[in-house]
Amino acid sequence: MPNDVPVLRVARTRELDALRALVARSWRALAARSYAPDVIEAALGVAIRVDPALVEDGTYFVAEIDGQLAACGGWSARVPTVKGADLPTPRAEVRAMFVASEHTRRGLGRALLERAERAIRDAGFDSAYLVATHSGLELYRAAGYVERGAHVAMLPGGVAFPLTLMSRSLAR
Repeated sequence: MPNDVPVLRVARTRELDALRALVARSWRALAARSYAPDVIEAALGVAIRVDPALVEDGTYFVAEIDGQLAACGGWSARVPTVKGADLPTPRAEVRAMFVASEHTRRGLGRALLERAERAIRDAGFDSAYLVATHSGLELYRAAGYVERGAHVAMLPGGVAFPLTLMSRSLAR
């Protein structure tokens, strides 16, 4: 009998290929309501990807259901520069949050986000930042993130990838 209860845990390096497949499947399915197909494909593997350093750092988490990866996401204090954005340094960013389309609306994204925020607080940060895709805005707004401004990343082939910079206080 299947067990629908998700298990949240730290991602393992040996799972990188499975994580990449989950991210690609999630991105293609869930971004379709927010981005054109050329943007979706241009972003995949460039801006939309699992950073292996997060897995190696132990700051990337998975939600597993019945032994299968259902969602992933994490955080890092080693964050990329966002051109033209007035963001503090150092800072902690929520990174690479993805839920398999067959597991959406079950609280997995929120659970992973809360796990990342706890880790960010435990690391001594009192705010979390993120660069949201338009398909993730609803989750982040519901979790209390506020928009700090729009950003456009230029992808290979000159494809414009609109994003939203967001932050949230983690003070207790």
